[in-house]
Amino acid sequence: MSFSNSKMNSTKSYIRSHIHKQNKIQLDEKLYTKFRFYLDNKSDQTFNGVMADSTDKQYLQSLIQNMIKSPQMKGNITDNKIQDDSYFCRNRNQSTFKIFRYFIQSLVYYFLPFLLAKKKIDFIFLVHIRYEEDCNTHAPYISFLKKLLPTKTYLYLFSLLPPLLLDEFTHANGSKGLLISSTHLPQPLINGKKTRTKEINRSLKFISNACVPQHEKIVISLGAWWPIISLHGQLFEKVLPNDHPYIITTGHTATLYSIVKTAEDLIEKSLLPREQINIAIMGCGNIGFFAANTLLSKGVQVTLIDINEIKLLKLKKQLQESFPDSLIHHHTFSHESVQPILNTCHFGICATSNTKEIIKKEDIPDFFVFIDDSRPEAIPRFDYGDNKYTLEGGLINVQGFQSSFNFGFGNDSNLLGCLSEGYILALDQQLNKTLSPTKSVASVDLYNSMARFCESQNIRPGDYKMGELTLQETTIIQAVRCRHELINR
Repeated sequence: MSFSNSKMNSTKSYIRSHIHKQNKIQLDEKLYTKFRFYLDNKSDQTFNGVMADSTDKQYLQSLIQNMIKSPQMKGNITDNKIQDDSYFCRNRNQSTFKIFRYFIQSLVYYFLPFLLAKKKIDFIFLVHIRYEEDCNTHAPYISFLKKLLPTKTYLYLFSLLPPLLLDEFTHANGSKGLLISSTHLPQPLINGKKTRTKEINRSLKFISNACVPQHEKIVISLGAWWPIISLHGQLFEKVLPNDHPYIITTGHTATLYSIVKTAEDLIEKSLLPREQINIAIMGCGNIGFFAANTLLSKGVQVTLIDINEIKLLKLKKQLQESFPDSLIHHHTFSHESVQPILNTCHFGICATSNTKEIIKKEDIPDFFVFIDDSRPEAIPRFDYGDNKYTLEGGLINVQGFQSSFNFGFGNDSNLLGCLSEGYILALDQQLNKTLSPTKSVASVDLYNSMARFCESQNIRPGDYKMGELTLQETTIIQAVRCRHELINR
């Protein structure tokens, strides 16, 4: 195969013409080297005489990832750009010294706080470990114990550590924040009342020892399962004194703002008849209900999916009362039924509470776009050439925000909604004090206030991200149109 003899007018068409489909790729180390060289060079370099663009690079990167994972290449090729399996993926550019410094600071702040000056901050993003692998990223210096001890014993000893400082956030406007993680997995916190109460108290002790408001208040935004574990923050409020300097929020309003705006963009820009658009909504909790309610007001159909049939029927009844003329479908979730259900929908929103993927890759139809707000991810991520797209749901784009911690979609201006709500509320405290925290469930008033504030501060829904890939808007819109054609065949 000769690159110089090709007369194709684009890199992508050239690659596709020689490789066809990714599952039939001819694996060759020389071919890999050529791809790797192309990707590692500047964007103004050419490949076979054709100017490179970001779309070509994403396509080539996905090919490389497939080649690396293939049995034929196993052991021959290494690529340190592959993303970790752990939900919390620490940026590889972060120095070993910095990780160690945060670990030591965490121990000192908790046990000997008088030895360190408190950090002046505006907001905190409070999370917890999700998987066993997170222990290695949070405290790699004690990971050797994992090889010496049974897993259960290792996790128990790890949970005895105090909450850990993982990162410091900054913004160009001077706002400062911290990322703090509990050392407990979610299951003990959900199932054990004593463990839950103890961990809430430990977290607040750490925050009190380590932090002081840079301005009037510190916003504590609850991430991961903390909103559920703490009954939407009520258990934190219960143990705090009346004069505490904290604002507790679940972050759901900013998350909803992102999800709904992204869905509205897909509806509007697809230019399809709205009454024919059918949107799948998996998960009938607060976020699922609000998303369905808002999207029905735009004149589309919705298909409600939940494992809990009672909750499902209750939600459908509520929505039908508000929108008596709208088409509202409902299905109880099962692995066997999910593919036929999704085949009738243009795109979907996933807002479930889960601990692992709940849908297989092969059960998702071609050209389907999922906006996945679940953490950890319920919907699998795809390679660029798969013609299926899972967008990181709930992202907010905050220009000027700096972080060295990678939540699984890179380190740029795209933030998780619950993290961004902490920053947004802290900024509002310095400006107009017009926003209220999300205490239990998001409301129309909270949503509208959030939308107005974000627009006034040039804060917008996040980019179309699938893992660390940034997808072109035209790609996603075209996928929705292709789904429409497939549905109406």
